[in-house]
Amino acid sequence: MDTSEIIKKIKEKKSLNQTDNNLVLEKVNNYLKQKKIDITKLNLRSADFKKIIKEVRNELNRIYGCFNLDNKFSLESNSSTKERIKIYPRLYKNIFAITGEPKTIVDLSCGFNPLSYKFIPSKCDYIVSELNKSDCDRLKNYFEREGLNAKVIQIDLSKETNLPSGDVCFLFKILESIEQKGHKIAERIIKTLKCRFIVVSFSTKTLRGNKMKFPRRIWFEVMLKRLGMEYERLDYENELFYIINKEQS
Repeated sequence: MDTSEIIKKIKEKKSLNQTDNNLVLEKVNNYLKQKKIDITKLNLRSADFKKIIKEVRNELNRIYGCFNLDNKFSLESNSSTKERIKIYPRLYKNIFAITGEPKTIVDLSCGFNPLSYKFIPSKCDYIVSELNKSDCDRLKNYFEREGLNAKVIQIDLSKETNLPSGDVCFLFKILESIEQKGHKIAERIIKTLKCRFIVVSFSTKTLRGNKMKFPRRIWFEVMLKRLGMEYERLDYENELFYIINKEQS
């Protein structure tokens, strides 16, 4: 057996069928190395093969599958942006009341959020990133059709350290998805981002859709305090936003 067979099987899952082969290959190789599995001894019926498929799929779904851009490509077709449809105008108004009107917005791991830029009151330049090349290409085509001045970059936030700069950066519902243990990647991103303000959001619902008893991210607030960064909080029914002022840090 070789890795191409494993990749093919992993991508049979609908939520992952548009994932870049190189991304899947990286996760497979990491798993094989970590678990010290000899790929030449695998077969389609082996327990190790089934476990690889399950666990690599789970990791890819966590970092990519639930955010990928499906064929419908609308705010209504993604759970996060669907939840925000009613609050987008108010959300942007409240964010920019704190940050001031930006000239450049950076939207990292943006998903469907660029479809909401019609609710942004002022004309901005946009720099957006996605993990998957096919999603980047689709976003480029969208911006061209809409006549928006935007740059699309393929970035793996879990590894990239040279992040784009701007006035305001959006990190919507991503920081808890890019790492399983600890918060080292989240801290590295917040510290290295060269933006005047960073807007970080977290869901206030569990994966099953139930309201969290304690939606505030105390770990995040403690981290910001330790880094000497001031912030304001915006609370909505399904999402919690932290607006971090890096100018005063």
